Amino acid sequence: MASTTFHTKRLVASFTYELVSTGLASVLSATQSVKSRLSKAKKLTEAEALFDPERLENPYPHYKQLRDENPVYKPPGQDYYVISRYEDIVAVAKNTQQASSKIVQIIAGGKPKHPNKKGLTLIEHLGEIGIIPVDVLATQDPPIHKNERKIAHGGFNARFIQSLAPEIEAFSGAMLDDLIKQGSCEFVHEFAWQMPMKFIIGFLGYNPNDYPRIKNWCATGIKTLSGSASKSELILAGAETAQFFRYLWEGYNAMKANLDAIPDTCFTKTLALQADDPESIMTDQRAISTIFQLLIAGSDSSASTMGACVKKLAECPEIANHLRTEPDLIDGFIEEIFRTESAFQGHFRYLKSPMTLHGVALPINTRLFLSWGSGNRDERFWENPDKFIIGRQHGKKHLTFGHGVHACLGRELARMEIRIAITQLLEKTQHIEIIGDTPYEASLFARSLQALPLGFTPAK
Repeated sequence: MASTTFHTKRLVASFTYELVSTGLASVLSATQSVKSRLSKAKKLTEAEALFDPERLENPYPHYKQLRDENPVYKPPGQDYYVISRYEDIVAVAKNTQQASSKIVQIIAGGKPKHPNKKGLTLIEHLGEIGIIPVDVLATQDPPIHKNERKIAHGGFNARFIQSLAPEIEAFSGAMLDDLIKQGSCEFVHEFAWQMPMKFIIGFLGYNPNDYPRIKNWCATGIKTLSGSASKSELILAGAETAQFFRYLWEGYNAMKANLDAIPDTCFTKTLALQADDPESIMTDQRAISTIFQLLIAGSDSSASTMGACVKKLAECPEIANHLRTEPDLIDGFIEEIFRTESAFQGHFRYLKSPMTLHGVALPINTRLFLSWGSGNRDERFWENPDKFIIGRQHGKKHLTFGHGVHACLGRELARMEIRIAITQLLEKTQHIEIIGDTPYEASLFARSLQALPLGFTPAK
């Protein structure tokens, strides 16, 4: 276990980092507010139009235009290129020699580490002392990534995930019963966000009753990747990440001090034991960053896909009725939702060496956004990509869980959670309808419904 001296220094540095970041964010926010008022009457710029509600509601025509006209596209005012064609995305995702997944330095520091930089950057130092995340799993490169993933598979193997089904069924069923009795609900906040999030919190050994603040912290983390966050919001997100990390460290240290009392099914116990093994790549800092990453992913991916599934069922009652009579098709329905409504619309990479793609020269340290959402509708790969086809050929070749060595670790848990929730919802209702607005988060990164007000007719 890390020493008392380490944790004392970590806490002092964490509170200092939070205080400085909050102050700087306040100053920047006030400056940006003045600029915003001065430019209020101006027409939206092309960069601002990226987050226009109409485009966020249906980004797919925009994706098609990119694929056809600008397959390597640099949005105005941004410092990254969007890669929009399926085969290009797959090629870059596989090319871990050139394309790095290590993005903590970019998110927290604004730019990659300079290739000639010797020693640790400030961001790397903050990670080493446990104030902010270090790169792990989805944001780590081989060969370290391979060793981390091997450890993680110990807690996410298929047999263990399947063993969780009865617990998830009981948890989901009880929540749905309460909502359906009401006759209506706001599905996103009252179920889709809560069910998978509370489960992963408990799976990691933390208190599910802490869901509200953990969810808020995770939403802040996702916001840093949205493309719409201002400088002040990004700095403030750093301060909130410091708060989140202190919370994670407190729970982790408490579990680690009494590991014999922690059940073997708790994934944090697996990480803690590995961190104490001198032969293992795992450290306490990497363990905390792994927990952080799993909570961030678990807070949105299953939730957003559940929301997209239920929205589709409400909009297309013929599909809902078909699935009620043929529940074996539910898996195919969910895969097609994954393809057409990717919860995470893409992920970032940066180049460790120059690359040329479609005649565009991309120098070292260029940031790339691999657009899963666009690749999933690329007519060069998919037949009738905009048509919703349950059980389509090669339906699982969608990019929603990423591709290659960085494919999502929790994808089978997500599939099971969503399948259980949708199966139960269809069994417990005979009709579902949308009774209000269904806005999306202003984000290029995540396609997340912010509300899905529903009315139910219970099954007879």
